[in-house]
Amino acid sequence: MKTWTERVPFDRNDISTKDVFIGASENLMDSLFFDIETTGFKAEYCSIYMIGCATFEEDAATITLFFAENKYGEKAVLEAFAKLLATKKQCFTFNGNRFDIPFIEKRAQKHQLDITPSSMPCFDLFLFVKQFSNLLQLEHYKQKSLECYLGIQREDLYDGGQLIEVYQRYALHPNAEDLQLLKQHNLDDVRGMLKLLPLLNLGYIYRKNNYTITAVEESDKEILIQGTVEKPLPKPLTLRKDGCYLTYEGDAFHCILYPICGTLRYYYPDYKNYYYLPEEDMIVPKLLGDTIPKDKKQRATKENCCAKKEGRFLRMPTNSLLQSGCSHLFQESYGDKQRYMECSSEGFNNDWLNQYLIDLIKEN
Repeated sequence: MKTWTERVPFDRNDISTKDVFIGASENLMDSLFFDIETTGFKAEYCSIYMIGCATFEEDAATITLFFAENKYGEKAVLEAFAKLLATKKQCFTFNGNRFDIPFIEKRAQKHQLDITPSSMPCFDLFLFVKQFSNLLQLEHYKQKSLECYLGIQREDLYDGGQLIEVYQRYALHPNAEDLQLLKQHNLDDVRGMLKLLPLLNLGYIYRKNNYTITAVEESDKEILIQGTVEKPLPKPLTLRKDGCYLTYEGDAFHCILYPICGTLRYYYPDYKNYYYLPEEDMIVPKLLGDTIPKDKKQRATKENCCAKKEGRFLRMPTNSLLQSGCSHLFQESYGDKQRYMECSSEGFNNDWLNQYLIDLIKEN
């Protein structure tokens, strides 16, 4: 077995707290990052030929690669990995929950080794980022795709599948050129995971306490909101949707809300308690309609039991937590799934606006 070690400067103060690991239980110092290279995708008859790991110290990360020079070296690689794993409380992988971890455990069983990363908390960066695909709108979410998105350059030009043949050739005829290709790929995979850590700040985009609104300007046609975020995104982001334009850049965000002006309807749920007056196109409570001639009134239905309101309205995000706090939600017509709330003449407080923005983003 060959082993390589590399120290990488890293400011853990940027990303070091338990809070950053959304859905995880430990911080960076207690985590083992790892990535495996295999001779195929089926652990039943394919082997692991390299495991790259990263651990953290106060001001640096240490990357260690364990390499099996042939199929007989797999057990030694697994044993070295297990020894390092035993010093940590949490795993950190990219797509490891679905591939790396099950593969390691199946190969460990073959060698009668007790190695079970799945028994520890396991943070999967791939699964985490995929939660925000509606915001990022990327074509692919492979590690190299995310590195490209963040402008990260790597020396390695191959994928794991392409290197299977290179490893098989090396195992038969060891040579420095093939060894460097194999080493570089795994090294860049582990380095890449470290460089993708700023993506963890996506986890704060749905948190109210991440936003500080510094200015709100209202006009008849738009509401301009400006503010800062505690955890900036690693790259500018723009969201466009009906009634809203939102941008993030650095620690600043800007949002323009576009109210609609016109007449909307509020539909009363207790329509059986009303009469509908066709000539006036209006409703009245039954207690007040008893004196109205029968030919001038009819029982109200779900479709016509409504009150019209002229004004300025904001689109209410689907499943918004704010809906329960609105006494009246308006629609353009009965059956319309989109709801609107009337813009208050007093404006909106910052706490309400924070929640409204988060609900809009979640809906995107």
